[in-house]
Amino acid sequence: MQIDKRFLITALAVIAGCANSTETKRATSELDVNRQRWADQKLSRYEFTFNRTCFCVPLTPVRISVRDGIVIGVTEIASGRSLPAAGFLTVDSLFALIDHGIANHYAEMRVTYDSPLGYPKEIYSDGSMQIADDEITYTVKDLVSVK
Repeated sequence: MQIDKRFLITALAVIAGCANSTETKRATSELDVNRQRWADQKLSRYEFTFNRTCFCVPLTPVRISVRDGIVIGVTEIASGRSLPAAGFLTVDSLFALIDHGIANHYAEMRVTYDSPLGYPKEIYSDGSMQIADDEITYTVKDLVSVK
């Protein structure tokens, strides 16, 4: 008996999807709770230290300043040098990255949230087990409100 490969691939995808549905619901619930916790802070101005670790363009830790949801300043911590703000992330952008990873069923998505404020302190994602070196870690620390 010959099994249609397309049928087998579809069946395996459905089974994998069912196995991941509980994990997806848990991750979505955790994201929603912490996103709301962050929104409840009503921080319109804040700063944080940010780092990205991956097999990509190197980034040394930076201090990001945010006002009204927009990155207004980025300073490289080691040198004190100002960097262009384009491409740097706000806390809301980090929540969007997590949401994207969950919605697209990344192979692995681990998030640690700050308990009192709800922002993501660390995000580790691996989009696909079949792709080498696509893992990325974002780290946020020393977040403070700015007057």
